[in-house]
Amino acid sequence: MLPVEKQLERAGEILQESFYSFRELVFDKTILKKILPPTKVLGPMVLYVHCKGSRRLDEDFVVSSTKFLPENTFDKNKVLSWGANVEALGFFWILMNKLLAGIDVGFIEKDWPIKDEKYKVNCIYTDRPTGNNMPRLKHEVTIVSVGPDEEYVFDLTAAQFGHLRPVTPLGEYEKKFPPLSFGAYKQFGHR
Repeated sequence: MLPVEKQLERAGEILQESFYSFRELVFDKTILKKILPPTKVLGPMVLYVHCKGSRRLDEDFVVSSTKFLPENTFDKNKVLSWGANVEALGFFWILMNKLLAGIDVGFIEKDWPIKDEKYKVNCIYTDRPTGNNMPRLKHEVTIVSVGPDEEYVFDLTAAQFGHLRPVTPLGEYEKKFPPLSFGAYKQFGHR
């Protein structure tokens, strides 16, 4: 059997390949529902996006960010690709859990605070309870523990925006934390 580290690297490669493939499959199933006028809370423009391929019956997302959508403009492909990324991330979670279950590791899910305000993106789920539909301002990661002092990171938020890095040692990740950046989205987030 391969060493645990090699198994984790292979799992990361499989996840990366699967994420991109699955995202392409759901791209055409994501539709733009409506555009709302600017608001003080949500920004210059609000778009409701629905992904037909959702695991839930009705999956509506609100996208509001001047970085993605400058005032009074929007790129339909960019919005639809964002919806496909979200849907692919759900698939990614399921696959990741199945892959890690076959490797002798323990793993936990946690939030990774984004230190730099300029990298925060307002992505709001409409089905959250009233009063709790605030932007997601943290980085979601899964930390895999191989031993007492040996941990690795699967970066799921980076995967959502098409900037997935295969498994990274926790110490290295802490030193070289790659913030969720608009640059990564521009490079990978749309066709």
